[in-house]
Amino acid sequence: MPEIGIPWAWARFLGFGTKPTVVDAKGYQHRYDIEPVTLDELARRIAEKTAKIGGPYVQVVGDGYQKVSKVGIGTGCACDIEIFLGMGCDVSIVADDGSSYWSTIQLADDMKHPIIRVNHGTSEEPGMITLTEYLNRNLPVKAAYLPHGCSYRLVGH
Repeated sequence: MPEIGIPWAWARFLGFGTKPTVVDAKGYQHRYDIEPVTLDELARRIAEKTAKIGGPYVQVVGDGYQKVSKVGIGTGCACDIEIFLGMGCDVSIVADDGSSYWSTIQLADDMKHPIIRVNHGTSEEPGMITLTEYLNRNLPVKAAYLPHGCSYRLVGH
């Protein structure tokens, strides 16, 4: 559902607003244009947001100093790199289940197309919050949002 569904909620949560510059033919993948920023700075901004819902880290593939401004976002399995490229994106935010490392991430890296990768649940969590709010406003039911968070932990030293 435009403005309510998963990709719109994800974009709002990440701070990209409500009006994508480009939407793919199926409506799942969006592009948002921002002021130019380095890949690593954008990744830090995304991680700052996702930390609020249990995903404090993002995976980044590409040159951290590369300037980006045409941000493709996808959720779940709707993260096709070729579609993002066709939409004119110069960076893509993808979910781990919709982007196999060797078949999509490596292809993107070979093409010098940077990637910021999050957990599937993290990418869809804002949409579940929006769905709960929508149901409670529009139906005679009491829906409850159950936090999911990231389904894995990152451990380091």
